[in-house]
Amino acid sequence: METFVMKGVEKAEWGTGNQYGIVSDWTQVENLQPDSITRTKNNGTLAGFIPEDKDAPLFTVYTPADTPGTITIGLAEQKPDSMQRLFNTIWDAATSTLVVLAKEKIANLAIRLTSRPVNGRRSIITYYYIDALTGYSNNIAKAVNEALAITGTIKPFLYLGQDAIYTQQWVNEDGTPIDSTPATVSAGSDASVTTSTKALTATATAASGKTIITQYWTQVSGPTIATMTAPTSLSNTVGGLVDGVYVFKIIVLDSAGVETSDSVQLTVAIPEG
Repeated sequence: METFVMKGVEKAEWGTGNQYGIVSDWTQVENLQPDSITRTKNNGTLAGFIPEDKDAPLFTVYTPADTPGTITIGLAEQKPDSMQRLFNTIWDAATSTLVVLAKEKIANLAIRLTSRPVNGRRSIITYYYIDALTGYSNNIAKAVNEALAITGTIKPFLYLGQDAIYTQQWVNEDGTPIDSTPATVSAGSDASVTTSTKALTATATAASGKTIITQYWTQVSGPTIATMTAPTSLSNTVGGLVDGVYVFKIIVLDSAGVETSDSVQLTVAIPEG
């Protein structure tokens, strides 16, 4: 099982999205305020139905959140293309004049956030359908840049016939997809053992296009710490066994960094004499 980490946003992009998960004109947002991106998932509630003559709930109901959540982004600069995406505007390039019309615009945005690399991997979070309203986050004042604050309501998009909120994909540092299809691994069959040693034979086959890089055995449980003759081989012999139940695990790592494991149980009963 892999562990994926997202730490900080390195790049933000936006496009025009819709409820079908279709996005057009992805462009990078180049005028972000530092540390201005926040997202909130609204949680539902649990409430118990308690009859008048009872002290404990008869049943519990789940009330989903009214909205899937919100996302906010701050823009430190007001570039004409950004303003046109967020407001109803008329841009006169010849005189560098931007006219913001009185009619408020609700921008149907898609937002894609790419994290900084952690352990050679990045996380990409994509919201496909956001109703975004824009305001000013601070006043026009000395030594303060006027900034825009985009607040968007995250709306569901259609995915395989179901409502979805966002996607999160993990990629390599260069952006290539990670194939997380696990290897096929078997630690062997559970066995009853009458001696103080036992040969363990595991099998491991990587998913298509990948190879097995490493494998190693570890003891999960048992009445004593067993010895191992070849802990980094598929074929391994454990020794020093005494009466009781032991569990050993084989852990396999493939060329995409995907870790897969399987366990085997040994029940040891050594005859006396």
